[in-house]
Amino acid sequence: MSDMRILVVSSCTKRKKKEKDKASEIYLGKQHLYVKKGVKLLKENNNADWYIISAKYGIISENEVIEPYDLSFNKMSRKDIRELSTGLGIEEKLSSLIKNYKLAFFTLEKNILFLLKFS
Repeated sequence: MSDMRILVVSSCTKRKKKEKDKASEIYLGKQHLYVKKGVKLLKENNNADWYIISAKYGIISENEVIEPYDLSFNKMSRKDIRELSTGLGIEEKLSSLIKNYKLAFFTLEKNILFLLKFS
């Protein structure tokens, strides 16, 4: 196994299970399911961590247990996403998180890509 730490960040999806579960399991959208398969493959030979940007919880680990919710970035304006992001500390947490990794993969919807500003 490689000792290089790899970060994977994806976004939540509108489709979710109806009961609480780990973040990696609660989302049912097609994009999430593809990322889940990719992360599983990546972890076979690498030290990889997966985080999800949630419209309700902010940045959450794949193993964090969460309640289902009815909120999505899809229909939000950039202004609303920015306000939500600020309230949840998404940009600050991302900036802090990424410093711990040699390589990062972001699989985000285009409407939230603008949140990625790293110094």
